[in-house]
Amino acid sequence: MDRQAPGQLTPAEAKARLRAAARDVGLAPWVRRHPWAALGFGGLAGYLLGNLSPAQRREAGSLLLSLVARGVRFGRRGRGAP
Repeated sequence: MDRQAPGQLTPAEAKARLRAAARDVGLAPWVRRHPWAALGFGGLAGYLLGNLSPAQRREAGSLLLSLVARGVRFGRRGRGAP
């Protein structure tokens, strides 16, 4: 947070501040703040994946799938996760 609130917040003010903070978390806001770096990382990832053999691509895909599943399971409480 930028600064401390002068007093207690109303529930509506707290919700608004929480929603504003949540908009700045995640991959999409980072890409909006760093478009050239995101383009570079995407190009590098495409180059590296393009040079893999089909077996290595399958292995990389299953690794990515397990990481995404783990993120959904542990990182997204309250959005359909158990």
